Amino acid sequence: MAGWISLFLSWLLIRKGVLNNFIGNADYHIPLSVYKNLPALIPAVGKIFLPFDLSVFPVLRDMTMVYGIAALILLLAWFILSRNKNYRLIVFGVTWFFLFILLTLIKPQDTTPDFSENRIYLPMLGFIFIFLGMGRVKFLNFLNKKIILALSLLLIIIFSSITICRNKYYKNKINFWKNAAATSPSFAFNHNNLGAMYYLDDNFDEAEVEFRKALELNPNEQMAHNNLGLIQMKKEKWEEAEAEFKKELAINPYYDAAHFNLGLLYYQMGRKEETEAFWQKTLEINPNYGEAWRNLAILFYEKKDIAKAAEFAKNAHVRGAQLPPELMKLLEASVVPNMLLKK
Repeated sequence: MAGWISLFLSWLLIRKGVLNNFIGNADYHIPLSVYKNLPALIPAVGKIFLPFDLSVFPVLRDMTMVYGIAALILLLAWFILSRNKNYRLIVFGVTWFFLFILLTLIKPQDTTPDFSENRIYLPMLGFIFIFLGMGRVKFLNFLNKKIILALSLLLIIIFSSITICRNKYYKNKINFWKNAAATSPSFAFNHNNLGAMYYLDDNFDEAEVEFRKALELNPNEQMAHNNLGLIQMKKEKWEEAEAEFKKELAINPYYDAAHFNLGLLYYQMGRKEETEAFWQKTLEINPNYGEAWRNLAILFYEKKDIAKAAEFAKNAHVRGAQLPPELMKLLEASVVPNMLLKK
């Protein structure tokens, strides 16, 4: 026991050193969070024994309780009908399960909690001790070693097949988020991320469908309006794009990318003064936004303000932003040829 306590205290010290406190930097209310998320224990137990309702990004409202209730009924029947119980092992197993599973119920406030299935691996070890302590059921004595071995082999084959089949969901970003959206369809976050993956693959029509689905589920889903604005900007629907970026900023006023994208939209519309204001705001929020430094360098060069252009080009360069050859020359000379903004 002393060894376990020492190990736990060492883990606490390391965690506190990294996160500055035990639970991290998000807004937590531990007792309330555990209480609100307790129902997630039922599908968690179900996934241990009947892993047929799996998701890469599960949320409680889309998780079925059926398998968990069935598993708990079977466990209760086993406990009632079994003989020669070892209560010490059972109590140890139950304690192990709850000790580690309760930590997974601590979620930040004001968010939709997800319950990743990999967090069940450590708690499920407690059921090994529970099984060892339960004893055998009298009317199942007909199960000899050969039958038990055959059933065990069958379970291994079934569960291994499920694992192999699920590997495809981790093959690439599209497969991952398609499964997330399909298995947790009420979670706007999953649809927004699937849309983002389609956008990165230049599949703008599918991306737009997912962004709109995310906003249908949650009109205040962060980044969804910004992402939809990018789609409208790609289609040169300037007014629609502007409206989406402004909606994003109304929800998320300190989102640097939304300020940057609105500035980019105004640049393409020829509204240079507003462009400068939004890119400057981007840097006010995030001084390390390299593309904003780069684009402002180009904007000031076009205004013939070479000194400011050189200053912004230098800041862009040190932050890793890729500069056109002409801007690189601007760092060394005061005369450069005309250039166009590159997105």
